[in-house]
Amino acid sequence: MVEKISELIAKAEASKNLTEVIESIKSATLILSSSKSSFNSLDLSLLQSLGKIAEAFSSPAHLEICKFCSELLNHTSNLQSPFVLHLCATTLSLCELLRGSHISESTLLKIEKVLLNLKNVSGAEGLIEKCQELLKYFQIPDIEDKYRTILEEIKSNNPSGLKSLIDLLSSFNKLHIQYRVFEDKFLDVVRVLEDSVNGLGLAEKLIQILELYIYQKVYKVKITEESCPEVYEIVGEYLSEKVLINAVQALQAIIPYEVDTTEKTLGLVHKLWYYFPDSREMLYDLTKVLLGDIAAEGSIVYKTKASHLLYEIMRLDINPDFQESLERDRIIKPLFESSDYKPSILDLYNPLNIPVNLALPLDIEIPSGEDFYSCIEVIKENSILIWGFMSKYYDIGFKIEKVFPQSIILPECRYECSEKAITGSLLVKDPGLYKLIWVNSYSWFKSKQIRYRTALLQPLPRLKGNSNDDIVDVISECALYIPGPSISVRTKSMVKVFYQKAGILQSKCDDSEALARISVDLHGHETVIAVVCDDGVRVSIGYKGEIVFSQSRTGTMEEEIANALAVFGPGYVFVAGVEIDVKELEKELEKRVGKEVVAQSFIRGANKLLAAALRLPE
Repeated sequence: MVEKISELIAKAEASKNLTEVIESIKSATLILSSSKSSFNSLDLSLLQSLGKIAEAFSSPAHLEICKFCSELLNHTSNLQSPFVLHLCATTLSLCELLRGSHISESTLLKIEKVLLNLKNVSGAEGLIEKCQELLKYFQIPDIEDKYRTILEEIKSNNPSGLKSLIDLLSSFNKLHIQYRVFEDKFLDVVRVLEDSVNGLGLAEKLIQILELYIYQKVYKVKITEESCPEVYEIVGEYLSEKVLINAVQALQAIIPYEVDTTEKTLGLVHKLWYYFPDSREMLYDLTKVLLGDIAAEGSIVYKTKASHLLYEIMRLDINPDFQESLERDRIIKPLFESSDYKPSILDLYNPLNIPVNLALPLDIEIPSGEDFYSCIEVIKENSILIWGFMSKYYDIGFKIEKVFPQSIILPECRYECSEKAITGSLLVKDPGLYKLIWVNSYSWFKSKQIRYRTALLQPLPRLKGNSNDDIVDVISECALYIPGPSISVRTKSMVKVFYQKAGILQSKCDDSEALARISVDLHGHETVIAVVCDDGVRVSIGYKGEIVFSQSRTGTMEEEIANALAVFGPGYVFVAGVEIDVKELEKELEKRVGKEVVAQSFIRGANKLLAAALRLPE
């Protein structure tokens, strides 16, 4: 293994082609990550080679070298001290260059741990000091005095108290620090709410803050008019168990207020049900009370949303006693009987208009004559990069660059943004490391203070039918997609040969997949929803002949068609394996997904359409 790693690094050093260099280092990193053992010896020449590569190719190679060094730090327990110190020094330099990236913090923590075990070795002390100095960029500053003042303001019903809290949360330069403060300090604010004489105003503000931190994770996006909608997820995981605990206690404090306030918490509760599947028991009592309040006195809009949530809860694999208690509850009964007791239809966005609200904006001061940048690594093609920023005073320059191959993605432009925020998004087709750069190098005397927010959305994978990979299961209005094992159920195949615009193909796929691959020119639809009812229900979704979803399902035929239409529709719906009354099925589906979606769809039993589409005799 050591020989193979050395060979790959030597190959990278000898190459003049940056692409080959990156691929060689990636391969070496992969070998390291797949090994659980420590190495007994490595030659210092390995690190010298990495230094030469970094010098020759500069920033385009820094990220991959840092990843390699970060992985190598996991295998240092048996290595000689001189090599380990040299490795730490090399990696520290890379972390300093990549200060705006996530890998920098995680790698610095590894370096600190390794160096503390070598603190008595000559040369280690200086490296420890440098490492801890770099880590200050990621550490929570001392806020105790400010926080005590804020709590006193809130207790005394000073309206500036909550504004001061928001300013404090926005004052940090890293999102994870903002979340950590929220986790550790928010319960104090909740306790003030419980004792406050002006609780109503405070409750509404707390709901707004909670909505920022319990953010929408995924979005349904249509990239072009011709493309099939796809589901995107926000990259990064910030929702910890502490966030759940804070949210539940805050919601319990808000629930006793009037329903026109408490019903606004329904969206938060809906998200918590899916973001914390292992802790749903904490939500049982809260959810039941909230559903009852909305059913009894809530507005029409929230009664609709409550019926959607109730429908989804009743189909989750949770404690059946809780589900039975909901069914027996006479106050909640109208939600079961509502025409809205069905899966909700997902909102559809275009990539230039996605309302991402991930926590509060971050704060940074850019000295005169300097720039500030944030590094974002894009792993998947067709990801969506989103940004927004505002300056406290004056203008600020902004541009986006791709590190490798070096290119300008968004040319530099100066923005007067002290009164109105600048927002934008970009469909990123090529994976790689991107720099969002705020430019103040043109200013000789004035530092600039900006607040900014960035987010990266990446597409969830399109799935091939009958693979053993993870599948994606459509769950709810929040566009929550829960991965799970694919279940392949073979049925008596109606179709082994099927027609596609590309020609005649031979296939051994399941019936539903064969149906879903059909590409026929009816009513302008290119999305096919194929349902085969035979020892269960199997649903496959085809778009332009490609299988994008295929799975055996546990619901009824009507439920599963409605779920598919809610996310992928409108489209053709082919039902095979059972006789259907099209008009009755359409009426049932209208109750579940609405008349508009059904009217734009084409629903038929599969046999006759299949014969026509395949140009085969019946």
